[in-house]
Amino acid sequence: PRFLWVHLYDPHASYQPPEPFATRFADDLYLGEVAATDAFLAPLLRPHLEGSEPPCLVVATADHGEAQGDHGEATHCLFAYESTLHVPLLVWGPGVVSGRDDRSARHVDIVPTVLAATGIESPAGGPVLPGRSLLEPWQESPDSYFEALSAALNRGWAPLRGLLSGARKFI
Repeated sequence: PRFLWVHLYDPHASYQPPEPFATRFADDLYLGEVAATDAFLAPLLRPHLEGSEPPCLVVATADHGEAQGDHGEATHCLFAYESTLHVPLLVWGPGVVSGRDDRSARHVDIVPTVLAATGIESPAGGPVLPGRSLLEPWQESPDSYFEALSAALNRGWAPLRGLLSGARKFI
């Protein structure tokens, strides 16, 4: 068994994708960085996706979205709108049903999902993990905490903390 954590800082402002992505996406350099990041990951993932290596569990997500001008925010960190809160979460591998699931998921659900997919039990006597496995059926979307503290820490603005509960957002 192996575990590999890959964290890529791209795409982040200032957007400067390498060629050929800078030219291909000259009118949207952010998308150029997204495409470049996909290309950087391809050699790592391709053997598993094509079946020439043993199957593995792949989880891909982001820590935030980019506002790209939404609500007057050029990048991220200042506000708590969906453009920065709503991020992709992809889970692929053995035991994962193919398709799209529109239920709410949270980053705290990743560890329980990985444990369930790999058949590993939480250590006895260890801390109770927040979240739940996304591979198990569930009906109700749990509440989800969020925060945007950069403006408070760097500009002296009021901190933004909130809760998503069903279809409601409390800030």
